[in-house]
Amino acid sequence: MAHQSTTVPIRNPRTEPISWPTPEEDMAHILPARTSTTAEDIYRSSLAAAERSFRATQRRISSAATSVAHSLRRFADERPLHLVGVVAGVALLTGAGLRIWRANKDA
Repeated sequence: MAHQSTTVPIRNPRTEPISWPTPEEDMAHILPARTSTTAEDIYRSSLAAAERSFRATQRRISSAATSVAHSLRRFADERPLHLVGVVAGVALLTGAGLRIWRANKDA
């Protein structure tokens, strides 16, 4: 049978006062504002943010390409005849499309 533990004291939160900030407290010293931002600082921070974004995009593209390659390899291992059929169909459609495009271009 479970029994109540007495090691953790239980306090009534309603009896404790809420601490509100007093008007004398100056919030400026808690969060200092940078007032001397130069154009070079803005340029450097923008360049660093752009580099971080480029690296993140590069990682996403690389992981997506790796995932597609693994999926294609798995598909080729599981259904090789289907893969040959898909490649042949794409080649046929590409050839027909190029022939139509060349015929319309010269005319």
